[in-house]
Amino acid sequence: MNEHNSNKLQDLQNGMVKIKSMISKLNQKESDLANFFNISPDLCSIVSSDGYYKIVNDAWTAVTGFTADEMIEKPCIDFLHPDDVGKTLHNQASQELDTIQYNWINRHVCKNGHYVTLSWASIKKEDGTICASARPLNNYEIMFDLSEDMLVTSHVDGNFIFLNKKWEKYIGYTSTDIKGLKWYDLIHPDDLNDTLNVIKYLDVNSTLKICNRYRHKLGHYVDLIWNSKRIDDVIYSCAKLDE
Repeated sequence: MNEHNSNKLQDLQNGMVKIKSMISKLNQKESDLANFFNISPDLCSIVSSDGYYKIVNDAWTAVTGFTADEMIEKPCIDFLHPDDVGKTLHNQASQELDTIQYNWINRHVCKNGHYVTLSWASIKKEDGTICASARPLNNYEIMFDLSEDMLVTSHVDGNFIFLNKKWEKYIGYTSTDIKGLKWYDLIHPDDLNDTLNVIKYLDVNSTLKICNRYRHKLGHYVDLIWNSKRIDDVIYSCAKLDE
Protein backbone atom coordinates (compact mmCIF):
# COMPACT_ATOMS: atom_id res chain seq x y z
CA MET A 1 0.00 0.00 0.00
CA ASN A 2 1.49 3.33 -1.00
CA GLU A 3 1.79 6.27 1.38
CA HIS A 4 -1.14 8.17 -0.19
CA ASN A 5 -3.56 5.29 0.28
CA SER A 6 -2.21 4.68 3.77
CA ASN A 7 -2.97 8.29 4.73
CA LYS A 8 -6.50 8.05 3.28
CA LEU A 9 -7.11 4.88 5.28
CA GLN A 10 -5.85 6.55 8.45
CA ASP A 11 -8.11 9.57 7.84
CA LEU A 12 -11.05 7.22 7.30
CA GLN A 13 -10.32 5.36 10.52
CA ASN A 14 -9.99 8.65 12.42
CA GLY A 15 -13.31 9.79 10.97
CA MET A 16 -15.02 6.57 12.04
CA VAL A 17 -13.67 7.01 15.57
CA LYS A 18 -15.10 10.57 15.71
CA ILE A 19 -18.48 9.39 14.38
CA LYS A 20 -18.63 6.58 16.93
CA SER A 21 -17.77 9.08 19.68
CA MET A 22 -20.52 11.45 18.51
CA ILE A 23 -23.07 8.61 18.36
CA SER A 24 -22.07 7.52 21.85
CA LYS A 25 -22.54 11.05 23.21
CA LEU A 26 -25.92 11.40 21.47
CA ASN A 27 -27.05 8.07 22.88
CA GLN A 28 -25.95 9.18 26.34
CA LYS A 29 -27.86 12.46 26.01
CA GLU A 30 -30.94 10.58 24.81
CA SER A 31 -30.64 8.22 27.77
CA ASP A 32 -30.27 11.14 30.19
CA LEU A 33 -33.34 12.88 28.73
CA ALA A 34 -35.35 9.65 28.92
CA ASN A 35 -34.37 9.23 32.58
CA PHE A 36 -35.28 12.84 33.34
CA PHE A 37 -38.60 12.42 31.49
CA ASN A 38 -39.52 9.30 33.42
CA ILE A 39 -38.54 10.47 36.91
CA SER A 40 -40.67 13.63 36.62
CA PRO A 41 -43.66 13.58 39.01
CA ASP A 42 -45.61 15.56 36.40
CA LEU A 43 -47.57 13.77 33.68
CA CYS A 44 -45.38 14.44 30.64
CA SER A 45 -46.36 13.57 27.09
CA ILE A 46 -45.76 14.25 23.42
CA VAL A 47 -48.89 14.31 21.24
CA SER A 48 -48.76 13.84 17.48
CA SER A 49 -50.48 16.19 15.04
CA ASP A 50 -53.20 13.57 14.49
CA GLY A 51 -54.11 13.56 18.18
CA TYR A 52 -52.42 10.43 19.52
CA TYR A 53 -50.02 10.17 22.43
CA LYS A 54 -46.59 9.38 20.98
CA ILE A 55 -44.74 9.20 24.28
CA VAL A 56 -45.95 9.29 27.89
CA ASN A 57 -43.87 9.02 31.03
CA ASP A 58 -44.28 6.66 33.97
CA ALA A 59 -46.24 9.21 36.01
CA TRP A 60 -49.28 8.60 33.78
CA THR A 61 -49.47 4.99 34.90
CA ALA A 62 -49.07 5.99 38.53
CA VAL A 63 -51.96 8.50 38.31
CA THR A 64 -54.38 6.98 35.78
CA GLY A 65 -53.54 3.28 35.89
CA PHE A 66 -53.11 3.06 32.11
CA THR A 67 -49.86 1.69 30.71
CA ALA A 68 -48.00 3.56 27.99
CA ASP A 69 -49.05 0.95 25.43
CA GLU A 70 -52.71 1.39 26.37
CA MET A 71 -52.49 5.16 26.03
CA ILE A 72 -50.77 5.35 22.66
CA GLU A 73 -53.22 3.03 20.92
CA LYS A 74 -56.23 5.39 21.13
CA PRO A 75 -56.78 9.10 20.33
CA CYS A 76 -56.17 11.42 23.27
CA ILE A 77 -59.76 12.65 23.25
CA ASP A 78 -60.95 9.11 24.02
CA PHE A 79 -59.49 9.57 27.51
CA LEU A 80 -61.22 12.92 28.19
CA HIS A 81 -64.45 13.61 29.99
CA PRO A 82 -67.07 14.15 27.24
CA ASP A 83 -67.85 17.66 28.55
CA ASP A 84 -64.18 18.66 28.18
CA VAL A 85 -63.51 17.43 24.63
CA GLY A 86 -64.71 20.59 22.88
CA LYS A 87 -62.75 23.08 24.96
CA THR A 88 -59.61 20.92 24.83
CA LEU A 89 -59.72 20.74 21.03
CA HIS A 90 -60.32 24.50 20.93
CA ASN A 91 -57.32 25.15 23.19
CA GLN A 92 -55.08 23.00 21.02
CA ALA A 93 -56.31 24.50 17.74
CA SER A 94 -55.97 28.11 18.93
CA GLN A 95 -52.57 27.69 20.59
CA GLU A 96 -49.83 29.79 19.01
CA LEU A 97 -46.72 28.03 17.76
CA ASP A 98 -43.72 27.85 20.11
CA THR A 99 -45.65 29.64 22.87
CA ILE A 100 -46.30 27.95 26.20
CA GLN A 101 -49.96 27.86 27.20
CA TYR A 102 -50.46 27.51 30.94
CA ASN A 103 -53.23 26.43 33.28
CA TRP A 104 -55.82 24.99 30.95
CA ILE A 105 -57.84 22.33 32.70
CA ASN A 106 -59.65 19.14 31.73
CA ARG A 107 -60.62 15.79 33.19
CA HIS A 108 -58.84 12.59 32.19
CA VAL A 109 -60.36 9.17 32.77
CA CYS A 110 -58.56 6.63 34.94
CA LYS A 111 -58.52 2.91 34.34
CA ASN A 112 -60.94 2.40 37.25
CA GLY A 113 -63.49 4.68 35.55
CA HIS A 114 -62.99 7.70 37.79
CA TYR A 115 -61.76 11.05 36.45
CA VAL A 116 -58.74 13.04 37.54
CA THR A 117 -58.72 16.82 37.04
CA LEU A 118 -55.51 17.99 35.35
CA SER A 119 -53.93 21.41 34.96
CA TRP A 120 -51.82 21.62 31.80
CA ALA A 121 -48.89 23.51 30.34
CA SER A 122 -48.19 22.85 26.66
CA ILE A 123 -46.26 24.08 23.65
CA LYS A 124 -47.11 23.42 20.00
CA LYS A 125 -44.39 22.91 17.40
CA GLU A 126 -44.53 23.84 13.73
CA ASP A 127 -45.33 20.27 12.64
CA GLY A 128 -48.38 20.21 14.95
CA THR A 129 -46.71 18.13 17.64
CA ILE A 130 -47.63 19.18 21.18
CA CYS A 131 -45.29 18.74 24.13
CA ALA A 132 -47.26 18.88 27.36
CA SER A 133 -46.99 18.52 31.10
CA ALA A 134 -49.94 18.08 33.47
CA ARG A 135 -50.46 18.06 37.21
CA PRO A 136 -53.44 16.61 39.06
CA LEU A 137 -55.42 19.25 40.94
CA ASN A 138 -55.95 18.45 44.57
CA ASN A 139 -59.14 19.22 46.50
CA TYR A 140 -57.92 22.66 47.53
CA GLU A 141 -57.26 23.60 43.93
CA ILE A 142 -60.73 22.38 42.94
CA MET A 143 -62.20 24.51 45.75
CA PHE A 144 -60.15 27.41 44.33
CA ASP A 145 -62.21 27.13 41.16
CA LEU A 146 -65.51 26.74 43.03
CA SER A 147 -65.07 29.97 45.00
CA GLU A 148 -67.51 32.79 44.25
CA ASP A 149 -64.67 35.29 44.67
CA MET A 150 -62.03 36.15 42.08
CA LEU A 151 -58.91 34.30 43.22
CA VAL A 152 -55.50 34.73 41.65
CA THR A 153 -51.85 34.03 42.27
CA SER A 154 -49.25 36.24 40.63
CA HIS A 155 -45.54 36.91 40.75
CA VAL A 156 -44.26 40.13 42.27
CA ASP A 157 -42.96 41.10 38.82
CA GLY A 158 -46.58 41.25 37.60
CA ASN A 159 -46.95 37.92 35.79
CA PHE A 160 -50.16 36.01 36.43
CA ILE A 161 -49.61 32.45 37.66
CA PHE A 162 -53.12 31.09 38.10
CA LEU A 163 -56.64 32.51 38.22
CA ASN A 164 -59.98 30.88 38.85
CA LYS A 165 -63.06 30.81 36.65
CA LYS A 166 -64.77 33.72 38.41
CA TRP A 167 -62.45 36.06 36.52
CA GLU A 168 -64.31 35.16 33.36
CA LYS A 169 -67.67 35.59 35.10
CA TYR A 170 -66.99 39.04 36.55
CA ILE A 171 -64.49 40.71 34.20
CA GLY A 172 -64.50 38.48 31.13
CA TYR A 173 -60.95 37.10 31.16
CA THR A 174 -59.93 33.45 30.98
CA SER A 175 -56.45 32.15 31.80
CA THR A 176 -55.77 32.10 28.05
CA ASP A 177 -56.90 35.72 27.60
CA ILE A 178 -54.65 36.86 30.41
CA LYS A 179 -51.55 35.35 28.81
CA GLY A 180 -48.91 38.02 28.25
CA LEU A 181 -50.62 40.59 30.49
CA LYS A 182 -49.39 41.82 33.86
CA TRP A 183 -51.81 42.34 36.73
CA TYR A 184 -51.06 46.07 36.69
CA ASP A 185 -51.95 46.31 32.97
CA LEU A 186 -55.66 46.02 33.88
CA ILE A 187 -55.75 48.67 36.60
CA HIS A 188 -57.47 51.99 35.83
CA PRO A 189 -54.76 54.60 35.08
CA ASP A 190 -56.04 56.84 37.89
CA ASP A 191 -55.70 53.98 40.39
CA LEU A 192 -52.35 52.59 39.23
CA ASN A 193 -49.96 54.68 41.33
CA ASP A 194 -51.97 54.22 44.52
CA THR A 195 -52.12 50.47 43.94
CA LEU A 196 -48.39 50.20 43.25
CA ASN A 197 -47.62 52.26 46.36
CA VAL A 198 -49.72 49.90 48.48
CA ILE A 199 -48.03 46.85 46.91
CA LYS A 200 -44.66 48.26 47.97
CA TYR A 201 -45.74 47.78 51.58
CA LEU A 202 -46.91 44.23 50.95
CA ASP A 203 -44.01 42.67 52.81
CA VAL A 204 -43.42 38.95 53.00
CA ASN A 205 -46.18 37.27 55.05
CA SER A 206 -48.17 40.51 55.39
CA THR A 207 -51.77 41.05 54.25
CA LEU A 208 -53.22 44.27 52.84
CA LYS A 209 -56.59 45.50 51.58
CA ILE A 210 -56.68 47.35 48.25
CA CYS A 211 -59.53 49.03 46.34
CA ASN A 212 -59.18 49.81 42.66
CA ARG A 213 -60.85 49.57 39.27
CA TYR A 214 -60.04 46.73 36.88
CA ARG A 215 -60.63 46.83 33.15
CA HIS A 216 -63.27 44.39 31.92
CA LYS A 217 -62.56 42.49 28.70
CA LEU A 218 -65.31 44.59 27.06
CA GLY A 219 -63.44 47.79 27.94
CA HIS A 220 -65.38 49.24 30.89
CA TYR A 221 -64.05 49.24 34.46
CA VAL A 222 -65.23 47.24 37.46
CA ASP A 223 -64.76 48.35 41.09
CA LEU A 224 -62.97 45.68 43.12
CA ILE A 225 -62.00 45.18 46.75
CA TRP A 226 -58.84 43.12 47.18
CA ASN A 227 -57.24 41.23 50.03
CA SER A 228 -53.67 40.28 49.17
CA LYS A 229 -50.95 38.34 50.94
CA ARG A 230 -47.36 37.89 49.87
CA ILE A 231 -45.36 34.73 50.52
CA ASP A 232 -41.82 34.93 49.16
CA ASP A 233 -42.17 36.21 45.56
CA VAL A 234 -45.79 35.13 45.08
CA ILE A 235 -48.85 37.31 45.77
CA TYR A 236 -52.07 35.51 46.71
CA SER A 237 -55.16 37.65 46.14
CA CYS A 238 -58.92 37.51 46.59
CA ALA A 239 -61.17 40.11 44.96
CA LYS A 240 -64.86 40.95 45.32
CA LEU A 241 -67.05 43.35 43.40
CA ASP A 242 -67.44 46.65 45.25
CA GLU A 243 -71.21 46.94 44.92
